[in-house]
Amino acid sequence: MNGYTEWSSTYEETVESELDIPLLTNLKTVPWSKVNKVLDLECGTGTVERDGFCIPSCDGVDGIFLTPNATRTGCVTAARVQIVHASPDSELASVDIYSGPNLVETQDGESVGDDVTYGQATPLVKIAIDAALRVTAGNADSNEDFLLELPSGSLERGRYLIVIQGGVASRARGIAIYSDLREESSQNTRIQFAAVNATSDAPAFSGGLQESYGVAASAVLFTNGAYSTGGGPLSYEGADARTEAFDVYPNGGGVPYASFQTSLGDSFEADSGFTPNLSVVLVAIGSLNPGNGEPGFELLAVSSDGQSGFLDRAARLQVVHAAIDAPTEVDVYLGEMGATSAAAGTEVVEDLVYQNATP
Repeated sequence: MNGYTEWSSTYEETVESELDIPLLTNLKTVPWSKVNKVLDLECGTGTVERDGFCIPSCDGVDGIFLTPNATRTGCVTAARVQIVHASPDSELASVDIYSGPNLVETQDGESVGDDVTYGQATPLVKIAIDAALRVTAGNADSNEDFLLELPSGSLERGRYLIVIQGGVASRARGIAIYSDLREESSQNTRIQFAAVNATSDAPAFSGGLQESYGVAASAVLFTNGAYSTGGGPLSYEGADARTEAFDVYPNGGGVPYASFQTSLGDSFEADSGFTPNLSVVLVAIGSLNPGNGEPGFELLAVSSDGQSGFLDRAARLQVVHAAIDAPTEVDVYLGEMGATSAAAGTEVVEDLVYQNATP
């Protein structure tokens, strides 16, 4: 205590700011990516801070100083943000993104995204909560001539998905902020999906296999994908980690807007599709009724490691029982299966009656 009191006037200049980072990072029993707040008692906070940012994958460190003359009140906190370009506006075809606490006054900012194009996402980056964010045209000479701006103070400590959206039809160009972004699934063997509506015209939607397919309601991947100019908290649903087809349909069910499959091929590292423990945000972009060169409705899958890719469209089929010499009622299976066994397939229709059809 007394030693620190005498040392406090020169502490900032003499302690290596990353002194404890290797030790803390190597603590495998602490899941830093799932930790929202850390309390550091006494003067150790200064040793895990770097340029106003804190432990990797942790949103911030609060310090409590019991020593007289201690001038620090804890770590300058940061938000961890991932930025998605979802605007088909031709003026935003390629954008640069800058952040900095003095951005407005001096245009002196740090690049957090360079030549980001429609359908691309940045990795998670740290931004001081007192910093502003500016979006300029790609390869602009400076960020003074910005196209969009997120003012200083718009973020608090936490994880966010920031979506650049609008600019066509009736939806104005803007930035939406979605909080509670997850870096990984909180369910050990299941993927968790959240949905964001950044389209030009789609109303609120849900995603999953509807009951008309004979699948339980638990097959829902996400619900209430409503368009928002400002954003809001992300809501996640858990799903089994396997390649699967699903519909995007109006809230409450109905005729699908489109059908997709969760396999991303080369877009993600796992060629077979999504992997367990993954947290994915599905960003709906484009238009249900495209015109004037506007892109059509698509789902962009974004993971917190910066990987992104458009989901492949899934085929939809309707089955008609018109075979005179078949049983009056038949079951229909899909999948890879042997010539004499349906054990490996998935039952999609049960008890289909002669001269009837599926939806």
